[in-house]
Amino acid sequence: DFVITVINVMELFVTFLQLVIGSDFSTQVSRGARVTIMLRALRCARIVRLLKLLHTPFLRDLANMLVGFVIGIPSLLWVLALFLIILYLLGLVFRQCFGPTPGQDYSTGCAPADDLVDFQDPDCPVHYLYGEEFFGTVSKSMFTGFRFMLGDYSSRGGKSLAVAFSVGYGKPFEVVFVAWMIVVIFGLFNIITAIFVDSTISGLKHNDVRRKYAQQYERKYVQRKLKDLLGRIHFLHEVYTGVER
Repeated sequence: DFVITVINVMELFVTFLQLVIGSDFSTQVSRGARVTIMLRALRCARIVRLLKLLHTPFLRDLANMLVGFVIGIPSLLWVLALFLIILYLLGLVFRQCFGPTPGQDYSTGCAPADDLVDFQDPDCPVHYLYGEEFFGTVSKSMFTGFRFMLGDYSSRGGKSLAVAFSVGYGKPFEVVFVAWMIVVIFGLFNIITAIFVDSTISGLKHNDVRRKYAQQYERKYVQRKLKDLLGRIHFLHEVYTGVER
């Protein structure tokens, strides 16, 4: 703080010279004072003081949340990898089940699926039109499958894809859809959440144990150094008293 204050005073003094004395002398002074401009970066050192606040009891929960997020990053990466594999396999299955077959092209001769009201129209089946729109490629199938996993079944116009497929494919789709949602919501998501929470809590406990060991080591280190200092003082006192005698 003292160094930063001195730099600010020097900067204010140079600015005053530029305004009062003139351009010739102030230019020379300002060239010599460019070092102070480089030293302004020391102001960033004040940010380090904010880190000390994380050790206070008031912000301990915030510090634990930040540490927990950092600890959980490896688990999140594995979750991401697992989700990519599941979505890829799901995209392949959805592409084969709901996507268009070779030569199928209802979208060119029919109106958009969101504009159709009759789901039983044999000339323009709504579930086939939605299949061409949302499951035409593997990438589209992966994205639509991810939306299904999150509970989003709406089309562009706000209609339900699940309802359209239920009307078009009947009971087989309904049974598979219900079983899949139970597996995803009550199985996959809960397992991922449990693993992430367990790894984060274990990491926080390990971090707390290390912090307590560090505090104990620091306390013992200070006690040992004080004991050595007192021993040296006592030894010097005995030597000094022995010399006087």
